[in-house]
Amino acid sequence: MTSNKKSVVNPRGVFSLRLFQGYAGQVKRLCKNSACKVPSRSMEVTMGSFTLTEVMVSVLLLLIVMGALLSAFVSAKRSDGLAQTHLVAQQIGRSEAERLWTNTYSNIVSVTNLALSNTTLASLQGRISYGVTTSSYYKDIAITVEWIAPGSSRRQAVTNYITICDTN
Repeated sequence: MTSNKKSVVNPRGVFSLRLFQGYAGQVKRLCKNSACKVPSRSMEVTMGSFTLTEVMVSVLLLLIVMGALLSAFVSAKRSDGLAQTHLVAQQIGRSEAERLWTNTYSNIVSVTNLALSNTTLASLQGRISYGVTTSSYYKDIAITVEWIAPGSSRRQAVTNYITICDTN
């Protein structure tokens, strides 16, 4: 179905140009009789745009939010690295406890500041110490793994405790 009439599209549908001009004429007549003003073309154009101040404020707010997100990301990455190092130290302590558990009772003695090699903590100046407290029938062993935290000069440590009984 083709039509030679010009048409105007608005959100409610399609109107013929003649019908649209009729509505526009009624609005103009009503406004001339009363105290209302019909917005000028320049007002219609500027109503949909933003001022420079609004744009600057929104950019500032965006920068603040992005800075907070970046800070949270860096902090999460650092704490993940520390948690991984802590987990490695715990595993080293557990494996040393297993190794001591397989030794004979008389061979278990105190050792201090034994350097860690062939582990992740070797690059962080890691070391391990055994503190052995002997009683008549058992030995309490404190296995301490120490290292320098990545990105700082603070030493951190994890201690595992085991008790070995004399079965002889």
